[in-house]
Amino acid sequence: MPKTQIGIGYRSAIDQKVNGTLDQPTAWLAAGGSQGSVNLVLNLPDVVTVGLRQGIGDRFTLLAGVEWTNWSRIGTTAVNLPNGSPALLRAGTPFTFPFQYTDGWFYSLGGEYTLNPAWTVRAGIAFEKSPIPDDKRTVRIPDNDRWWYSVGATYKPANMRGLSFDAGYSFVDVKNAPICISGSSANTAVCAANPWAGSQSYVGSVNSYINIVSVSMRYQWDADVSAPAKQRYTNR
Repeated sequence: MPKTQIGIGYRSAIDQKVNGTLDQPTAWLAAGGSQGSVNLVLNLPDVVTVGLRQGIGDRFTLLAGVEWTNWSRIGTTAVNLPNGSPALLRAGTPFTFPFQYTDGWFYSLGGEYTLNPAWTVRAGIAFEKSPIPDDKRTVRIPDNDRWWYSVGATYKPANMRGLSFDAGYSFVDVKNAPICISGSSANTAVCAANPWAGSQSYVGSVNSYINIVSVSMRYQWDADVSAPAKQRYTNR
């Protein structure tokens, strides 16, 4: 269709090696635990993004986007000794981080409206599906599904060719995140299934929200004052 722009982006996965030191209580070491230098490999996700700009009339532009993040590839991360053998906790249990996330999804919809040659305003809403299910959530990363509400504007001074100023604000409302980690005294199916469960229990919930404020100044060296400047849209 006229005034249609479609963009597709891909960011590759990264296998990140992390080195550190494992220190455990003396009683755990006596029961078969490891100590000293350790390392692990985090299989971080690849990301695919698709964005759409559709001009409607002379002033309004519809914006939409979807993003998929391959968090399921992180799986369970094993902690190893320098010789490649697994690091052990007490009783000879292998030391692992059982992330076991699902894939993440982000959906956005918004619009831009050109008030005049100097001012453009925009607003949008988005939903982000968390990759952390209830039975894998911990107090370290108490993430959950969230809604994004965003507004912004661009100002282009008429007497300063190629220069523009952008400002934006986003409020992120994160869904209440229940946390249920339990060992021997599991009291719900979620607690019993949580792979992070140890000898202690933790039951609670997390309420959170995020405020994001951004400002920027941009200069286009080859700006043509006789042509309408292109607007740039990002879904985050």
